[in-house]
Amino acid sequence: MKTVSNKELRQFIGQYFSDSELDTFCFDYFPAVWNDFSAGMRKNDKIMDLIGYCSRRGLMKNLLVDLRQEREKQYDQTFVLEQRQEPTPPPPVYNPQPRNPRQIFVSHATVDVDLAHQVAHDLGEHGYEIFITPDSIRPGEKWGPAIERGLDESGIFLVLLTPHAVKSNWVKDETYAAIEMANTGEVKVFLLDVEQCRVPRLWSRRQFLPFRGENYKQNLENLLQALDGDTLARPPVSTPPIQDADPEAPPTDQPSKTEPAANQCAAITKSGSRCRNRVLAGGIYCGVHTKKPKPVKKTPPPRPIAPEEDTFIHERTGLEFVRIPAGEFIYSVKPVQKKKLFGGYKTVSYKEGKIHLPEFWISKTPVPNAVYKRFIDANPAYRVPFREWSWAEVYNWDEIKRTFPNDKADHPVVLVSWYDAAAFCEWAGLELPTEEQWEKAARGTDGRTYPWGTNDPTDRLCNFGKYIGGTTAIGDYSPQGDSPYGCVDMSGNVQEWCLNMREVPVSKNWRALCGGSWASPADSVRVASRYLSWPGTKNNLDRPNGPCDHNGFRVVAARRPPSHH
Repeated sequence: MKTVSNKELRQFIGQYFSDSELDTFCFDYFPAVWNDFSAGMRKNDKIMDLIGYCSRRGLMKNLLVDLRQEREKQYDQTFVLEQRQEPTPPPPVYNPQPRNPRQIFVSHATVDVDLAHQVAHDLGEHGYEIFITPDSIRPGEKWGPAIERGLDESGIFLVLLTPHAVKSNWVKDETYAAIEMANTGEVKVFLLDVEQCRVPRLWSRRQFLPFRGENYKQNLENLLQALDGDTLARPPVSTPPIQDADPEAPPTDQPSKTEPAANQCAAITKSGSRCRNRVLAGGIYCGVHTKKPKPVKKTPPPRPIAPEEDTFIHERTGLEFVRIPAGEFIYSVKPVQKKKLFGGYKTVSYKEGKIHLPEFWISKTPVPNAVYKRFIDANPAYRVPFREWSWAEVYNWDEIKRTFPNDKADHPVVLVSWYDAAAFCEWAGLELPTEEQWEKAARGTDGRTYPWGTNDPTDRLCNFGKYIGGTTAIGDYSPQGDSPYGCVDMSGNVQEWCLNMREVPVSKNWRALCGGSWASPADSVRVASRYLSWPGTKNNLDRPNGPCDHNGFRVVAARRPPSHH
């Protein structure tokens, strides 16, 4: 195969792959690269990320084979030598091999890659065969089939338990599949307790091996002894794994019945039980009733808690509202630095000043899917959130049943334009917050940088930086990530539509999105940072940069309803 320069490769991909085709290609063959793509990212930047990743990982041959498999005619016309052409390797054919009892499938989150590869290397030094991504993926082999092959051929499954791992869709799918195979005696499952995290109930019945602390050598020795002896001690009674479940609820292998959407709303905005569902490998549907998840945290910073009389439940939506008292607050008055982005621009910093706002009430949370469904049910002609793009598949509503994805009742609604949010407000008798209202609810009166204070964001405070790879359940980062008024998820998860942009109170072309999202870098989840975008169109009709998987909204009321006084 001809040696291809990075420049030639970049030009080839740019010419023969559209932006959406490049997204699909990376999702199929290099999901770790796809996971780093951000909204509005230029195609050329994506191409350079892909080439750089493959170059650093020693996967350039894989990339060339994969490109030729997808664009064989164009590839041959561009790169074939005048002399004899080397034949294209056929796509790998999956022929199941006998399960190797000494092959270990190592499952890990992307951010834990260094530790995972260190463990894999050291286990290999002790005579074990290793399957770990992306090293074990063959040229031309797509990610999904490669994972399936690894699971089928490995006799041991090892997962590194960290907060990132238990929220990774890939890790969860792999682990659930391995547990299913372990139930039939096909594989042995080992769970390495690397870092404190919430362990799904079905995992917690498995045996754990402590792997925390700085004594890596001793941890590895314990792991090797467990592998050799096939014996694992369960965690001590004094330090059980934290479970995302009600400890008093009896374990069940039967699917739980989800509540009707209208009955789920109050559970989403308040503490209490809620239903999570999971499709396991082989098509088994499993549901468990769980407590509202709260990330593991150290001592959280103190914050004022809104007293009972400073909250109310909105009757039509079921949303909880908190009172934001009248008065001055430190506000980002004048833009100082802007950064151009595709389809809009982001304000990076502001000159601050003080302004006065009258009292208002704001929803404690962004609007979740279960609440948005009330609006959809009341307006049968209104289109449900749906986009015909591969990146939107996990968020798309069922257009026939007119309902949200099974596992996202308590996630903020996305794929909604500014006009969709405004239509919801019109139905509910509410409004979108102005930028000024949104910022005061997020930062309070002391000029803090983030809702929780001045400390930089971490994966314990908010969902940002693509650590999770998508939206999370509302309240996962409460209370330690809350604003001074107790507002939830005002940094990260989804960026939120505001009524206007501060420079132009009325504009047909631009609307502000505040708070940053799950894909935003740290500087974009500051309370003073915002993104300006086209508002999209009403009834969720496609329009560039309107509905996307980053955009949601919360709502305000000018006053508490009279029945609540």
